[in-house]
Parts: sequence; structure tokens; C-alpha cells
Amino acid sequence: MRTTFEELWAHGGSLRIYVQHPDGVHTHTDAVPALLAREESGAACAHVSAICASRRTDVKESKCALLELLIELRRTGKQVVCVRSARKR
Repeated sequence: MRTTFEELWAHGGSLRIYVQHPDGVHTHTDAVPALLAREESGAACAHVSAICASRRTDVKESKCALLELLIELRRTGKQVVCVRSARKR
């Protein structure tokens, strides 16, 4: 099986993977060996760890702010009908 992928940096990083049979018509790229080399060197882990550390603080602050807002609304007799997060693509 032949595999390639592209890196997506939404939400801290994702991989879009493309897989085909060995006799497939799409060209093979060097993306997989390059990523494996980066992971083995530790560069990928350091990058992901830095993103996670910065996002962790942002998420905690957002959670606290939302909770404070909901508590205040409830204390003043108001209701929240719907809370929805837009899906990112």
C-alpha cells in the first residue's frame, strides 16, 4: 500500500492521510519518510508540546469566563436557551 498525507494546522495539528493500493495512479511523495524522520529526531514532539502548553491556558481561561457568565445570568433570572460551538473545517 502507498501512503501520503498533508499536515493541517487547525486545532493544533492534524494529518489528512491518503492511502492507495500499490498499483494506484497517484504519485508517491516523500511526506511520510520526512514526517517519520522528524518524529524520530524529536522535533515533532517538541512542536506539539509547545502548542498544547499554550492552548491549555487559553482553554482554562475560556472555560472560567463562560462559567462566570452562566452563573451571573442565572443569578439575574435569565436563561440560556442554546450554547453551540461552530464546527471548523
